[in-house]
Amino acid sequence: MPTKGEHLKQAKHNERFVADYSLIRTNYNDWAVVAIFHAALHYVEAYFFKHWNLHHTNHGDRDNAIYKCLGRIYDDYFDLKNDARGARYDMKRFPLQEIEEEIIPLLDNIKQYIISQLKK
Repeated sequence: MPTKGEHLKQAKHNERFVADYSLIRTNYNDWAVVAIFHAALHYVEAYFFKHWNLHHTNHGDRDNAIYKCLGRIYDDYFDLKNDARGARYDMKRFPLQEIEEEIIPLLDNIKQYIISQLKK
């Protein structure tokens, strides 16, 4: 089972990928959205490991736990999850402006909240 530290390391790894990725020069921004969602997922899993020594193995259980324990970020997480699903299965494309103005701020909200909760 990955630890809190391992989840945080993976979240930061995914964030670095997006930061290093040339969102302006690529036609593959859908994969940046998937990486952003997975960064959020790992921040959430770091929280659950720290507070309950828990690692979710499926999205349904994780979604329920987020709803019950992290309701403040549930909508942001759910929006990112839907965007990533849209990228993977529905071939949705994301303009740079949408990623910068809508999607990355969702991750930022989740990250800030989780980091504040990890200090408790």
